[in-house]
Amino acid sequence: MLATLAAKRRAQGHSIGEVAEWVEGARHRCFSLFTVDDLMYLHRGGRLSRLSAVAGTALGVKPVLNIAPDGSLKIKEKVRGRKAASQLLLQQIKRSVEGADRLEALWIAHTDCEEEAEALKGLIESALPIDEIAIHMMGPLIGAHVGPGALTAHFVAEIPREAYEAKFYS
Repeated sequence: MLATLAAKRRAQGHSIGEVAEWVEGARHRCFSLFTVDDLMYLHRGGRLSRLSAVAGTALGVKPVLNIAPDGSLKIKEKVRGRKAASQLLLQQIKRSVEGADRLEALWIAHTDCEEEAEALKGLIESALPIDEIAIHMMGPLIGAHVGPGALTAHFVAEIPREAYEAKFYS
C-alpha cells in the first residue's frame, strides 16, 4: 500500500525526496486490522490455545486483531458475530483517523468472503470520508493462517501506531 501511495505522489509531481520523506513518516502510521471467521486457524498458527479456539468458535466470538508496532498480533477486542466485528473494525478505524479531514486510502482484503468485504466497504464509506477504498482477495500465505472468512483493513492513519496504542490500550 505504501508503495502504491508513494507512486501516486510521484505521479502527482512530488520529488523523490518528498516522496521518500512521506514514506518514512507514513510507515509508522500504517495499520492492519482484521477479524477472522474461524478461530481454529489462529490455533493452528500458534496464536491461540485449542480450548480458546473451540470455545470461541462455538460462541461465535469474532476477535478484532491488529499487527502491533513490534510485529506481533494483538487482540484489540472480542465481539460476537460478523456484524459486530465489522462495527468494531469501523470503530477502530475511526479512532485511528481522529482529527483528520479524510482518509486517503483504505484497502480491504478478504479470504473468500467478497460479500462481507463489500458490506464492510459500504459501512466504512457511509461513516468516513475516504478518497479510495479497494477490495482485494488475500494472498494464500496469509490466508492459510487466518482461514476462510477473514477480513482485513489496511490504511495509513493520522497518528503513529505507538501513540494509538498508548491512547486507547494502555
